[in-house]
Amino acid sequence: MDSQQSTQRVRLTAVDHTQPKLYVTLFASFILADIESGLQSLQAGVKTLFSEIDFLAGDVVTHPELEGRRNVRQIHPPIGALADVTLLQVKPHGSASTASAILESSPSFPDYAPFPALIAPTERWPVLRFQANLMRDGIVLAMSFNHAVFDATGATFVLQALSECCRAGGNGLKDTELLSAIQRNEISLRQEIYQTPPSNTTQGDVSNYYGPAAIVPDLQPEQWTGFMASLQATLSTRKFLFPASRVEQLKAICSDSIARASQQTTPTPSSNTVISALLITCIRRILAAPCADTETAHPATFVMPVNLRGRLKTPRFKTYLGNMITALRGSTPSTADVIDGASEGQQQLTHLARLSLQIHQGLESIDEQHIRETIAFLQAQDDWSAVNHKPADIILSSWRHLGVYDLDFGAPLGFVDDFEMDFGLVEPLCFFMPKRRVRGGGGGDVPWEVHITLKKGKFDALLADPLFGWILGGDALPAGDFAL
Repeated sequence: MDSQQSTQRVRLTAVDHTQPKLYVTLFASFILADIESGLQSLQAGVKTLFSEIDFLAGDVVTHPELEGRRNVRQIHPPIGALADVTLLQVKPHGSASTASAILESSPSFPDYAPFPALIAPTERWPVLRFQANLMRDGIVLAMSFNHAVFDATGATFVLQALSECCRAGGNGLKDTELLSAIQRNEISLRQEIYQTPPSNTTQGDVSNYYGPAAIVPDLQPEQWTGFMASLQATLSTRKFLFPASRVEQLKAICSDSIARASQQTTPTPSSNTVISALLITCIRRILAAPCADTETAHPATFVMPVNLRGRLKTPRFKTYLGNMITALRGSTPSTADVIDGASEGQQQLTHLARLSLQIHQGLESIDEQHIRETIAFLQAQDDWSAVNHKPADIILSSWRHLGVYDLDFGAPLGFVDDFEMDFGLVEPLCFFMPKRRVRGGGGGDVPWEVHITLKKGKFDALLADPLFGWILGGDALPAGDFAL
């Protein structure tokens, strides 16, 4: 197999530097009759994966100065022999724990993950590690990935490559199409981005989108456990299901409102767009609640990561592992505008429709030229620690497109039974989780699974919002409200 992989240092691109240096952990559960055989398949697959793409075993190191830029990150080979690096930890959890229930119950994820979201500042941060959690009825596989190296789509490609390695078993690397593409293209694509000529000329003012990374406390290693526990103690993450029928109904209502407000042909907002607009609207009310006048409070800012792979004309980027995202930024429309003859509910619907159109138009504006100019702008910066995406009042990220439930790990593991992620370090934060497979292969509408992180005590206000209650499948709103 033609491979570009080596033990040489791998440059992280300017786009990689827009992401924080923290860990996101993905969890995939497998219900198994023979747990030992499943573990052996994972162990063999992980060994093959790291031997074929060996920079995954490396560490991220920050160079104070490199090639004329400051604070540049690179992947260095691991210290010592690869055989001495624990790439897959194995952790039994006893007969009381089941893989079928553990992710649904949102356990204390640090017990199940190779790394917490933040680790004590050191010179070296591993790129990627796995942990096999042995349960009574199966295995929960955890993969902690360094966000400075991958985005969620890239990390899912790593999982897919692992599924190919597990499926191949000891029969050689047959039918490993993605693994082969990564070997052919990954390093050269990173070099292509890294060598983009710098330029400060862009279509819009993107300089306001970036700034220094958040300051990480200077704590001793033994203090980190307490710090992480206190940080997470203030936050809560809950899971919600939005019926597909309600999402389609909301799309139709927003489309109709947009069409009636315009004399021209208007675009139809996507499900992702209208759900985003609804969540921003509901969460904004929570943020504005302490104000004397909720509806005229200052607009809330929001940010949405956008996957750029499908927006580039270069086909090789479709399987790129590295960060290839930008952030769509915006703010909620003013609610001070009064529409003559409209009820309060109708006015709020109009604002919701306007917001969905605003998000749709923002997404449409991110084309190849915009992407290339943004990369060139990032390349022009002298200090790469100052190109992190700036925060916003509300963060939304869609993982609906990630095909984790379609990954076939081969016998005896099979397909992923359940999938979860652990990140909730900030709030308000909304994740649209991957679309589940339809059981039995038949038709049917798959609900939207949404995970929301808020400060503890805020969920009562969210659940009391009539619009949020309606999208969950609750009773119709009072007469005149939104005409739903």
